[in-house]
Amino acid sequence: MGNPFAVPRRSVGVVEGSTCHTEVDAGAHGCSDVGVGVSFTSLHAKAKNRRRLVVALKAAKALPAYVSDEHAGWVSAYPRSTEPQDPKVLEEVARAVSRKLGAPVFGFLVHDSDFLVSLAFDKGRLVDDYHSSPEYYSGGSAPPRGGDADKLMRFCTPATSGPWLRELLHFAERPTFMEDLLVDFAGALGIARPRVHNIGFEAIEKGWAGGASLRRFEVKPRRKKGRKKKAVPKTRSKKTTRARARPKRARSKKSAR
Repeated sequence: MGNPFAVPRRSVGVVEGSTCHTEVDAGAHGCSDVGVGVSFTSLHAKAKNRRRLVVALKAAKALPAYVSDEHAGWVSAYPRSTEPQDPKVLEEVARAVSRKLGAPVFGFLVHDSDFLVSLAFDKGRLVDDYHSSPEYYSGGSAPPRGGDADKLMRFCTPATSGPWLRELLHFAERPTFMEDLLVDFAGALGIARPRVHNIGFEAIEKGWAGGASLRRFEVKPRRKKGRKKKAVPKTRSKKTTRARARPKRARSKKSAR
């Protein structure tokens, strides 16, 4: 981990925290290379810079989060709020961020290396909802849901072909580790491997940054306003009160002369 520092960001109301740029042994963090299932979530947005995504994350109430720099037109984020592995939460955050940016946003979820969820949004509208094992919790063996290659091709690199993408997402033989499927799919979109390979908020907190350059952002705490002192009414003396209470006497003609 890099040296921690704190810089107030008044324009977006967040605090920028520590930076991460580390290369560590993936096996030390329970990655698929050693046969241990992993769970993580991430967001990837088409944005010009990191700051625009931070603003969108704040509007979506998805801070704290680690956010990467821009690479190949993509900026990646790893919010803490999506780590409990609830696809509905991931969907809400991805939709809100896409609507705020007015741009494509992908939300990825890998659960215990067993299944992959991919949510594609564009300007806040759901384009594709992919689930590699839609009957996972019921014990069924239904084929993958979603993953419409015709809809997803517009987000992919020119080198990606429709038939290849369709075969990747609708596999004939189930991949051993779903994070490997995510790496291939993200590569088709132009998202670099270090930004999707076994990396999420909790993994980053433990020191795994996967080689990506990340910064942590969180909501700036509000300052407690001091209590205003109540204005104490001024006490009037008895003489002043009596003088004000006396009616003014009319001046006589003689005194006026």
